[in-house]
Amino acid sequence: MSQAPPAPRQAPARAGAPGRRAMVTAQSLVASIKGQSSTPDALVETLKLAEGSLANQGLVTQALAALDPVQHSLGYLVLLCAPAAAAADAPGSARDRAPARRR
Repeated sequence: MSQAPPAPRQAPARAGAPGRRAMVTAQSLVASIKGQSSTPDALVETLKLAEGSLANQGLVTQALAALDPVQHSLGYLVLLCAPAAAAADAPGSARDRAPARRR
């Protein structure tokens, strides 16, 4: 009996790769924040790419516990705001029900 050849391995998802979501863990998020604290623009872009994962309250809580809020204030602030931003963007949120602004 011959066995089927093994399935080809997929390359890991990279941040910024079109159509792919990067898998974000608390450790990788903390490492990104710590590594990019001196370059705020790069940090903001990295955190935007992780936005979907930041709706995970457990991940956010773990990352907050591992960060010094004084040294990594921008990343810390984004993590503090992430659950509220995710809730506001959720279907059926107050933002969806708000009347359109008139100009």
